[in-house]
Amino acid sequence: PVDVAGEDRQWVALAPLAVEESLRRQGLAEKLVYEGLDSLNEFSYAAVVVLGDPAYYGRFGFKPAAAYGLHCRWPETESAFQV
Repeated sequence: PVDVAGEDRQWVALAPLAVEESLRRQGLAEKLVYEGLDSLNEFSYAAVVVLGDPAYYGRFGFKPAAAYGLHCRWPETESAFQV
């Protein structure tokens, strides 16, 4: 669960993912992201956040959280914080 200013708004975070080097370039990471998002959608969460590469997660529809006035508690990760 993710809280916004101490309030639970039914948001969740997509966990970091990794694919073993020998299995990369087969679309596995993309499948994992879509599976995760589909599963979270089944539970009707209001929003999903992620800490990750904006160029990668942008293709799944994630946008910089700062554009919505949202900021991560870890300032050094601000550019990776997306919703």
